[in-house]
Amino acid sequence: MEKKFTRGSPNADKVEATKTAQSLLKKLNTLLEKRKIVDYSVKLQKNKVLLVLPTMLEEEKREKLVQAIMELQGSDNIKIQENKGPARLLSDEDIEDQFRISLQKYIPKETKVSGSVRDGVMTVYGTTTSAYAREAILDLAKETPGVKKVVDQTRLPIAKSDIDLANSVMLELGNEAGISVYHLQVMARGGNVFVTGNAKDDKSVKLATDVISKVPGVKSVENAIRVPGETITADDKLRDKIFDSLIRSPSVRARDIKLAVVHGNVFLRGYAASTKEIIAAESMVSSMPGVKKVYMELEPRL
Repeated sequence: MEKKFTRGSPNADKVEATKTAQSLLKKLNTLLEKRKIVDYSVKLQKNKVLLVLPTMLEEEKREKLVQAIMELQGSDNIKIQENKGPARLLSDEDIEDQFRISLQKYIPKETKVSGSVRDGVMTVYGTTTSAYAREAILDLAKETPGVKKVVDQTRLPIAKSDIDLANSVMLELGNEAGISVYHLQVMARGGNVFVTGNAKDDKSVKLATDVISKVPGVKSVENAIRVPGETITADDKLRDKIFDSLIRSPSVRARDIKLAVVHGNVFLRGYAASTKEIIAAESMVSSMPGVKKVYMELEPRL
């Protein structure tokens, strides 16, 4: 004899609840697939749907997913848990999403930068607002969970000031793995860059010029980086003469002045006792044989 259930009976209610749960299960699976969630599991448990999410699902992505689930009809019958098992490896898409959110949180909106990930290797593209902003962006990329390596394909904007240009050059030289330089000084004047310092070898000296030339805003490069132990250069001799003259001069306090010479171009930095002392120093140095031009960065000490 066929057994029938009438609506309202305990058995009929149970069958209806099972159908509702199965329908909800199907909707939930569709939603998870559309949002490209992986390593999840769903199952029926006493006519309710148990959803177990992956441990390493990014926080914002999780929040949006939960919100979408709550909008499903019958969502009161969905129980959400977090996977307590071993954390899975993040997908390339997960890594890109996390980096994008980090950029939104910590980097100015005017910075147009993005990251593309393949097999855990992130390539960062775009133009940064400054050399320092680029350093911060690359640090964020390196700190993003799942990233194995970062490839920098960003571009710097044209520097708006000599100080910005000098800073950009310093950072570019520091980022180039093939360059080994120390005691480095970088001066910039109207797009013309002057560099002094010591290098491990001639290859580093040549590479420094190549790297500096590619920095946006650089018009010319005067590279006076040298390898220790080489023959004393004309700049070395001129620097010693200038320093000796400043020390001997009663009107200039040489101990408060920093001196750099690049191919006959003289840079005076630091503080002087007065404006009168600054004028005296410039007049003395500019009149010395071998000096092409004097760049003054002296300020009167208050």
